[in-house]
Amino acid sequence: MKVLFVCLGNICRSPIAQGIFEDIVKNNPTARSIIDFVDSAGTANYHIGKLPDERMRKTAIEHGFNIDHLRGRQVSVKDFEDFDYIFAMDKRNHDNLLKVCPESQRNKVSLFLSHNTSTKLTEVPDPFHGDEQDFIDVLNLIKEGSNSILKKILKDADTVAA
Repeated sequence: MKVLFVCLGNICRSPIAQGIFEDIVKNNPTARSIIDFVDSAGTANYHIGKLPDERMRKTAIEHGFNIDHLRGRQVSVKDFEDFDYIFAMDKRNHDNLLKVCPESQRNKVSLFLSHNTSTKLTEVPDPFHGDEQDFIDVLNLIKEGSNSILKKILKDADTVAA
């Protein structure tokens, strides 16, 4: 299975989601056996080829994740065919994805936090214009949400296998 995380510019939320989820998968033998690729992208083309935001990279390192190898890219129509799960960080990006998503692939697209029952938030806030604490809060929210997403994917895999 292939998993894609999407935000606006692919420099804050989606790269940290990719880094956290890659780490979770790496440390879970069952997940490793069914998830073979994790990526991130943006709906906008602002930061293609660029490193994630410096503040997010710093926050990631301080919390045990390294996302320095990631580079920004924009979502392509091919992603809807290639990925099994596509998680948008907020409603605006979710709507932007659905505008270009082929009808037959729409079931793959969902809001990142729609799978997390431990928060009342429906969207991952964009920390770009915030302070250091906003980046920490987003990282923690994504870490928690990533565990919920893994549970969903493993449950889906069990259902298919049964």
